[in-house]
Amino acid sequence: MRQWIRSHLTYANVIATLALFLVLTGGTAVALKGSNTVSSDDIVNDQVFSTDVRDDTLNGGGLTATDLRPDSVRGSEIKDNALKGIDVAESTLGLVPQASHAANSDQLGGRAAGGYQRRVNGTCSRGAIQSIHGDGRVSCSDQAVFPISADLDSTGNRFKSASFFPSNLGLLLRCDSTSAAADFVNSGSGGATLNWLFSQGGTQSTVNASGTSVPGNDVIGFFFANRVEGQWIFADEQGVTTVNLHGFIAPGSPAFCEFKGTAEFAPA
Repeated sequence: MRQWIRSHLTYANVIATLALFLVLTGGTAVALKGSNTVSSDDIVNDQVFSTDVRDDTLNGGGLTATDLRPDSVRGSEIKDNALKGIDVAESTLGLVPQASHAANSDQLGGRAAGGYQRRVNGTCSRGAIQSIHGDGRVSCSDQAVFPISADLDSTGNRFKSASFFPSNLGLLLRCDSTSAAADFVNSGSGGATLNWLFSQGGTQSTVNASGTSVPGNDVIGFFFANRVEGQWIFADEQGVTTVNLHGFIAPGSPAFCEFKGTAEFAPA
């Protein structure tokens, strides 16, 4: 029997029997041409999984750029928040388009850069800073407080004058051998008023409080033989000037006189 089978066994019989076996068992035979020849049509769709790809970037394994078609990887293939800063070549990035409305611009009042205060770069040689402009310039007010200081004698240093511009009030301080004086001058052409409250010191002194009108270019003088402490208020169309004055004389030959105080101007 065996001998009869051998005598009748041919290549065609073997192939036919193998084909019948594969059909009956549901098997499939694929013939690949040569080596490294697996193509897309050799693989059933949706049958290659991540576990089938070697994950080995250190030794040259895994998928590389040559395995991927250009422009084939899209946002759907990248896990959210997976790309980091080290994955991006900053030099390849272009300029970000100018935003029409920054997210925090409302916190800055919605103003352009030019609408904000720059560093103050202006100064006032006299008076005080009245206002500051956006570009750093300043507007100055007229000087408001003026010092009064004079040390005089009854010989060659007898007089000292003071002005309080833009006030029309002028002050002339005088030192004589037996008395001293403070002359209040209305240097304006219009009328003014002068009110005062002062004391000349000592147990017999009383407070002198009064006032009067002062025509334009007129003078009212106040003399004292020992000391004077008080306040004078000069008012005209320009404003009000308040003078606080201390005066002292040491009679003799020569006599020495001291004047100290302030004048404060408030524009009308």
